[in-house]
Amino acid sequence: MHDAYILHPQRAYPEATIVDRPPFRPSYTLAYARPATTWYMKHPYFSLIHQAHDARHSYVSALEVDANRPISLPLASLHSDLHHLYALQGAFTLHPWRNAKGSHFAVYAGYYGQVYSPAGQQGALTVSKGRHLLVGLVIEWGWQARYRTSLHGVQQALLNRLRTKGHQCHASHAYPMSHRMRITVAGLLGLPLLEGMAMDHAIDGYAVQLDELHRSRHLATAIHSRTGDAPSGSYTDPLTDAIKLGIQQEIDAQRYPSVAKLAADLHRSRQTLHHHFAKHAGQSIKTYITDAVMAVALQLLRETPLPIAAIAFRLGYREQASFNHQFKAYYGATPAEAREAPDAPKPRKNIPLTK
Repeated sequence: MHDAYILHPQRAYPEATIVDRPPFRPSYTLAYARPATTWYMKHPYFSLIHQAHDARHSYVSALEVDANRPISLPLASLHSDLHHLYALQGAFTLHPWRNAKGSHFAVYAGYYGQVYSPAGQQGALTVSKGRHLLVGLVIEWGWQARYRTSLHGVQQALLNRLRTKGHQCHASHAYPMSHRMRITVAGLLGLPLLEGMAMDHAIDGYAVQLDELHRSRHLATAIHSRTGDAPSGSYTDPLTDAIKLGIQQEIDAQRYPSVAKLAADLHRSRQTLHHHFAKHAGQSIKTYITDAVMAVALQLLRETPLPIAAIAFRLGYREQASFNHQFKAYYGATPAEAREAPDAPKPRKNIPLTK
């Protein structure tokens, strides 16, 4: 994939300077961001953190701005691309620069949308006073075109512009993000640094998930508009499903799941998550986390030759002793005993364990 755009803050704010360290604590730190596309800027009016990475078939970026007054940041697209934009905090307005032609696009926290921008398009990103976080995702055109029969509505129309001449910037409407989309974006931003092709595969995998969530949303809307009925299938609570997905994402990222992080990712309070999950899942979040972590721990012990210390580290424990203690409390056997036993041990009781 390629870099999708370039920001030019110093065109509008010549006094802005590049600094060596983040000017504030970022909401997310992309462990896999390329040094060439990760930079920090300070100005009397704003501070800025930009992180990005180009994978095999997709390009992901995170732009976080802390402004003490409204500002407008010039930017330009480097290629003809379809940008998926997710506002996790604050609000952004994207508009053509000065006399350039094209659509305006506004997106607020909890909403997302798509903007097609031709190569060389000059634009500006405007934010108001406060903290703002915008996540961008570009998926390689040829990769999407291969599956264009599965595209719907606005997305197909925007992608068709990639094959026309004399085109200009065009934007979709802003759509509310589902709980699952929110937690999936958070999972993309929270991926650990992986070696070689594994990193590209992980990022592209999240790109596919987000594209599918957008496609599914429009498919459900189309079905409802034609028939007045909701899509068939058994109902599951969306927020509960998102919490479970977020827990699995954290385990996959080799971090012990935290209710505080889940609450931040889903823009809900911890109390709300605890109450909602207990009501819809019939157990506490901590109990579910314990069950999920211990299940993976047992699987790794029984199916891999990894040392116990490596398994503890992989599951987010800082000390092996803590992992050993909790594992024995849960299964009634030490990790070493569970590995050597003819049959896998069963949980003694389903209780939350404090990590």
